[in-house]
Amino acid sequence: MYPNGYVSGSIKRLRKRLQENPDKAKAFKEEVTNTVAFGLEDFDKRLRRGEVKIDNVGDYEKLVKLGLLLYGEATEKIEHTTDIEEVSTEQYEAVKDTPEFEEVMRKLALSMNAQNEEG
Repeated sequence: MYPNGYVSGSIKRLRKRLQENPDKAKAFKEEVTNTVAFGLEDFDKRLRRGEVKIDNVGDYEKLVKLGLLLYGEATEKIEHTTDIEEVSTEQYEAVKDTPEFEEVMRKLALSMNAQNEEG
């Protein structure tokens, strides 16, 4: 039924809505984009007039992160440096291509998809 493995319920609902009415999805995206643009313009005007103040590090950090997100940049850097992760990766690499592992993954995906169908 799902050749690529597990598909979450949220993704299934989103796919269904988009397939039912792609024009509505496009209109919603445009509406959100326009609202965000209006909000940014309004905030910029009020900031320049002094009606809005960025007077603490938290507010400044939020503004910088928002700017990074708008330009498609990462806002966080996550590094994994634990020995546990290295051991887990080694163990995964050792079993990932075995028929037993593939069978467990197939059964897990089938079970999760069945639960999505029910709920």
